[in-house]
Amino acid sequence: MASLYSGCVRICRASITRRVGLGMWGEARSWTFECLDCDWRKTTMPAGDVLLRGVTHFARCPACGGDHLMRRQATDLERLVERLMPGKVRSG
Repeated sequence: MASLYSGCVRICRASITRRVGLGMWGEARSWTFECLDCDWRKTTMPAGDVLLRGVTHFARCPACGGDHLMRRQATDLERLVERLMPGKVRSG
């Protein structure tokens, strides 16, 4: 009975992790958003699993208002720069 329950918990946790965009153990993934129109770029590192529009998640470019945003998982270098100098990465 215990193995059936633990298997269900693992499946449910994996399903939630894929849907929300969380990494292993529930930590939020860091993302880099890039505007294809004006070369604006922002790396976000959410503290939890809450995504705040305009702070940790973008639907439009805040610089030009364009809809052509590309989102990808941040590289180790982008995460390091964001930790050392928050908000100081190239932005247009």
